Amino acid sequence: MTAGRAQPARLFGTHFRKVEAGAFTCTLSRATVPKEQLPEHIHDDGQIILAMDPGYLWRAFDRDAQGAGFDLVYNPPGTVHRDCFFNVGGRFLSIAVPRALAPETGDPI
Repeated sequence: MTAGRAQPARLFGTHFRKVEAGAFTCTLSRATVPKEQLPEHIHDDGQIILAMDPGYLWRAFDRDAQGAGFDLVYNPPGTVHRDCFFNVGGRFLSIAVPRALAPETGDPI
């Protein structure tokens, strides 16, 4: 996936709760955008995603991986991706890790 096509950071879906915990931001959401309509996007900070329902689809670095549920994914800062659920309605917890504290390298999964 190429950074040239990526949209700026934002979490897609319905957000139920957002909590600031020191330098971290935790957001509980439900996926509402169909996977075919979700654009590539990029976050300046690192993102930890805990998929709380089955069918999470991790899509970054030109790879796709569909999980069975309760999947934990880490996208380093600047990772172009379009993570989503195979079907709308899945719940996920996102933890934004400030760039200054986030590992810059490593396998995102």
